[in-house]
Amino acid sequence: MVTAYMPEALRQILSLKWIALSAIPVRYFIARVISTNLANVPIVLATAILIYMLNLREAHFPLLTQMAAGWGCLFIMLVIFVFPGSRRAPWRFVFLLVSLYLSLRYMWWRTFETLIYTNFSDFLGMSLLYLAEVYSLLVYFLQFFVNFWPLDREHAPLPADRESWPTVDIFIPTYAENVEITQLTALAATQIDYPKNKLCIYILDDGGTLARRNDLTKGEEAWKRRYQLMEIANKLGVAYLTRETNRSAKAGNLNHALMHSKSEFILFLDCDHVPTANILQETVGHFLEDKKLFLVQTPHFFCNAAPAERAIGRGAPVPDESEMFYRKIHPGLDFWNASYFCGSAAVMRRTHLEEVGGMSGTSITEDAETALDLHRRGYNSRYVNKPMVCGLATSTYSDYVVQHTRWAQGSVQIMLMHNPLFASGLTFGQRLCYFNACLFWFFGLSRVIYFVAPSAYLIFGLSIYHASAGQIVAYSLPHVVATFIVTSFLFGRTRQMFFSEIYECIQSVFLTPAVLNAVRHPHKPTFKVTPKNASIQEESLHVLSFFFFGMLILNVISSIAGFTRFWAQPLYRDVVSVTLVWSLYNIFLLTLSLGALWEKRQVRKQHRLYAVGQAMVQFPRVKQRIAVDLADISTEGMSFISKLDFDIKDRERVIFEAASADGLVSYFEAEVHRSYLDRGRTVCGVLFLVPAQSMPDLVHFIYGDSGRWSALWELRLRGVALTQVIMQLIKMGLRGAWICLTITLRIAWSWLRNMTAKKLSPLVAKI
Repeated sequence: MVTAYMPEALRQILSLKWIALSAIPVRYFIARVISTNLANVPIVLATAILIYMLNLREAHFPLLTQMAAGWGCLFIMLVIFVFPGSRRAPWRFVFLLVSLYLSLRYMWWRTFETLIYTNFSDFLGMSLLYLAEVYSLLVYFLQFFVNFWPLDREHAPLPADRESWPTVDIFIPTYAENVEITQLTALAATQIDYPKNKLCIYILDDGGTLARRNDLTKGEEAWKRRYQLMEIANKLGVAYLTRETNRSAKAGNLNHALMHSKSEFILFLDCDHVPTANILQETVGHFLEDKKLFLVQTPHFFCNAAPAERAIGRGAPVPDESEMFYRKIHPGLDFWNASYFCGSAAVMRRTHLEEVGGMSGTSITEDAETALDLHRRGYNSRYVNKPMVCGLATSTYSDYVVQHTRWAQGSVQIMLMHNPLFASGLTFGQRLCYFNACLFWFFGLSRVIYFVAPSAYLIFGLSIYHASAGQIVAYSLPHVVATFIVTSFLFGRTRQMFFSEIYECIQSVFLTPAVLNAVRHPHKPTFKVTPKNASIQEESLHVLSFFFFGMLILNVISSIAGFTRFWAQPLYRDVVSVTLVWSLYNIFLLTLSLGALWEKRQVRKQHRLYAVGQAMVQFPRVKQRIAVDLADISTEGMSFISKLDFDIKDRERVIFEAASADGLVSYFEAEVHRSYLDRGRTVCGVLFLVPAQSMPDLVHFIYGDSGRWSALWELRLRGVALTQVIMQLIKMGLRGAWICLTITLRIAWSWLRNMTAKKLSPLVAKI
C-alpha cells in the first residue's frame, strides 16, 4: 500500500527509475521524428516538456502552481479543440499528449498523496474506490491508444472483367427469428450486384434441426418453420441447409455450412441484416490486394432505435449506441490491424477460416474469438467504414439485456481463456486492442462503486478519499473536465455529452452480476439468440428502474446528510462540499437513467426508415405529377411532404416513382391513409399496394442503395438539442421515481399489515 508517508528518498528513486525507463522510447521517438521531418521539432520539444512535467508534484511546486498547470493544460486542450484542423497531425498528437499528461498527473497525485491508512473500514472503502479509478483510467488510456489514428480505407475496385471475379457464398444463419425477416434478407441477397454464376446463397436454419423436429414440445413449430423456410428458399432460388442438432449454437451452424459449400469467400449476414446491392463490390476487392487478408468487416447499421435511443431521441433520429464503435472506434482498430469479426456484415476468406478449423466455439462470442485466432497466425484484417446492411436493433430492454450480457460474458471468456495481452503471434498494437475490447465490459463494477462512494462518507463517515478542496480543484477537476473534452474530440457528434454516462449506467445493473459470474465460471455462459422485432403495445417503465430508484434514494439521503454536515462541521466543509457535489451529480445521472428506462410504444410490423431526397408521385385524380420530399419509408408504406394546391382525399390512389441508385425506375401503386397540413405543406402517409411479383423491385429501391444509409448516418449526426433531451429525461425520470416510490410504499404497507396481523392473531384468538 502506497501512502502519503512514503519516505521521500524512495519516492525520488521511483521518479528517477520512471524517467530512466522512459528515456529509451523517448530517444528513439526523437531520432525517428526529427529524421523524418524537421518541422516536427516543436512537437518533439513539447513532448519532452510534458514528460518532464509529469514528474512535478507537490514536493516541487506549491498548490497554486499546480492549479495553474492543470487549468493551463485544460485551456490548451480547449484551444486545440476549437481549432478546425485539430483532428489532423500534428495537433491531434499534441491534444492527446496534453490530455494524457493531465490524467497521468492526476493518477500520480492520487497514488502518492491521497492513499492514507486510518482504519480497516476506511481502508476497504478507499481501496475499492481507488481500484475503480485505476480501472477507469486504464480503459481511458487504452481508448487513447486504440483511437490514436483512425484509418480511412480507400476503395479497392474489382477487375473490369466480371468473369474474373472470385466466387462468394452468402451465409444467412437463423434460429427462432420471424421467417419474414429472413425472407427479406434473402430476397435482398439475390439482388446483390454480382455475377449470379459466382454467387451462392444459403439459408442456415438452426430452428428446424432434426433434434428440434423430434422434440415433443418444439417439434410442431420446428416442422412448420422448416417448411416455411424451404418454400422461401425454393421461391428465391437459394439453398436451404439445416443439421441434426444445435451443437455449438451459431458457430456450429456456420461450421456445418462450411462443410457444405465451396466458394472462395463468404459473406456473413445475420438474418435481420438486409444487404445493399454493392456490398460485395465494396469488400471483395480488398482480398485481391492482400493475399494474407482474412477479413473485411463493415458497420452494423440499424433502421430502428434501441430502447435507450427511443427515450433519448423522443422520435428524432439520434446516433445509436453502436455508432460510436462502428464509426469511430473500429477505424482506430483498423490502424493497428486489429479490426475483428463482428458476426455479420463481413466477408472472410475460406482457406484462412478453414485453417483454424472454422468458427471458434470456446466462447459465446465466436466471431471475435475466431478473429483473434487468425490474427495470431499473422493474417490481416481491414475495415470499410461504409454502412451496407440494414439491421434491427433490440426493441425491448429485456432483449437488450440478453444481447449485451452475451457480449460481456463472451469478452470475459476470451480474456480468461485466451489472454490476448500475452497471446503469442499478436503485435503489440493488437494485444492492447483486444485487451481493451475485453477489459471494457467490467465498467459496471466501477460504475456501481461510483454510485455508492459519496454515501460511504456522507452517511457512514468513512474516509475513503483524503484530499482538500484545493487539491480537488488542482488535480481532479482538470482531469474530469478533460475526459469530457477528449470524448467529444475523439467521437464527435456520434456520442453527445452524458449519452455514454446514461448507456453505461443502464448496463451496469445487469452486466455486473453477469461479468462476475463469467469470471467465476468461464465455461458456464451459453449462447442466447437476441430476439428482434418485438412489439410494445403500451409505454412502460422497465423493472431495472428499481435499482436506480434505490441508488437515487441513497444519494438523496447522502445529500441531506451532506448539507447537515456542512453546517455542523465547519472544519470539514471543503471535503463535505466536494463529496456533496459528487452525490448531487449522481442524483442527476440516476434521474436521467430512470428517464431512459421508459419503453416507448412500438407496434409497427415494419420499421419506418428516415429518408432523405426527393421522389415523384403521380396523382391520377387531378392528373398531376409532383416532386415530393421523402420523410420515411418501409416495405409497407412511406411518408412524404410537398406543397400541394389541391386537397387529398382519404383512400386516394397514387403512383410512386422509385428511382434506385443504379438508374432502375419502378412504379408502385399506393393508397393514402393520412394527410395533414404542417406550415403550409402537406404531410402525406401512404400504404403500398404491391403485388408479390413487384416486391423485389421495392426491396431493391429501399435497401439496395448504401447511399441511403450513409445519408441517414449524417442525418443522425444532427442530433437533438441537448438541453431539451436532458429536461425530457429528468421529467420522465421523476415520473419513474414517483411510480417506483408508490409501488415500494404499497409493498411495504402490505408487508407491515401482514406482519401486524400475524402478531395480533394469537391475541385475538385468546380473547
